Amino acid sequence: MVTQGEVMGLLLGACPGFRPEYEAYVERFYGPQAPEKSNPYVDGAQLNAYLVKAVGEGRTECFPAIFALAERLLDEDDQDVQNWVVVGLLEGLRNHLSWTSLSYDVFLPWMGPQSRAWWQQLIEPMMPKDG
Repeated sequence: MVTQGEVMGLLLGACPGFRPEYEAYVERFYGPQAPEKSNPYVDGAQLNAYLVKAVGEGRTECFPAIFALAERLLDEDDQDVQNWVVVGLLEGLRNHLSWTSLSYDVFLPWMGPQSRAWWQQLIEPMMPKDG
């Protein structure tokens, strides 16, 4: 079983290009106290910013692994891990996308069925209403 404390390590393994940026952020934000003070929701925002920038630049090589991992984590027994995927990753991506001209559909090609279902719930309130 994966715990919430292990999620960022798994994500770094799935997207090694993010590691240098993440390590610089950890040093800058936490300093030497990083292992004791890290917050997966705050740290996840760094990944979200990286993924939104990467998709905008067409650098999507780690997306299959990231979204496959997200799908796997949604199957975990740990409710904190599932919540992190929905709120920390998917809702975070939605929020970062809202600051860009990119479509909310931009990540759909890599999402599995569970991620897509949650994504639709998250973006529905953001979509313009007809009529």
